[in-house]
Amino acid sequence: MVVKVLINTTAKSLNKVYDYIVPDDLAEDIELGKRVEVSFGRSKDTEGIIVKVDKDDLGDNREFKLKAITAILDEVSYIDEKKLKLAKYISHIYFCNVYDALKLMLPPGTSSKKASKSINTKQETKVIILKTKEEIEKEIEENTLKSAKQIYALRFLMENENVSLKDITDGLNISRAVIKTLEKNGYVMLKKFTPETDLLNTLNIEKSIAKIPTEEQKNAINKISGYIDEEKYLQCLLFGVTGSGKTEVYLQVLQNVL
Repeated sequence: MVVKVLINTTAKSLNKVYDYIVPDDLAEDIELGKRVEVSFGRSKDTEGIIVKVDKDDLGDNREFKLKAITAILDEVSYIDEKKLKLAKYISHIYFCNVYDALKLMLPPGTSSKKASKSINTKQETKVIILKTKEEIEKEIEENTLKSAKQIYALRFLMENENVSLKDITDGLNISRAVIKTLEKNGYVMLKKFTPETDLLNTLNIEKSIAKIPTEEQKNAINKISGYIDEEKYLQCLLFGVTGSGKTEVYLQVLQNVL
């Protein structure tokens, strides 16, 4: 069996697929969209994604000898044909490598092969909030807490319990330094924990009630929602600093659309 692998690289000249042979002991787990570890150039542990599976092995009739993939990094495939097609389109429009576009479609915590290998074997760090919503909002009003990113992180933590440090830094684009500062100032506590093997079975997900918008949010929601029934496509620019409530505007406009 031979697979075509897209290499994880920022080099434009390498933005293409390469053929690798699949060892017999890995053949059963081969699937389109799974990430694999391959030998590429001088590196023996380069990450790649399978973009095509060719079960016809030419064997000795092949013009040159192929290298073999050395490991499969994913238990399940996160990338299908539709996502591959979308990634190629994104690459064409935004002049990025296809692999960079595919990274956007991977779940948090699976963006690198190191994370994939360690997700179920190593401890992670959980961020636990120590102050109440009332205490934090009061400190924001009194300008005791001024950092927009710290406020953004705290408000997210107030709405979401048992969040890992990695999910915050990867998903919210907040540095570890921000969380460490919050810990130093007594807002949060960092605690080691072993991740559950299946988090979906342990989550209790309930539909939340829409928040009451501020006057500025209400004006934005009403104005954008006024465009919904019109046939032509219109653009809106929503301006607001981090933590000002833009996401709530998005959610309530989306609800109107739905």
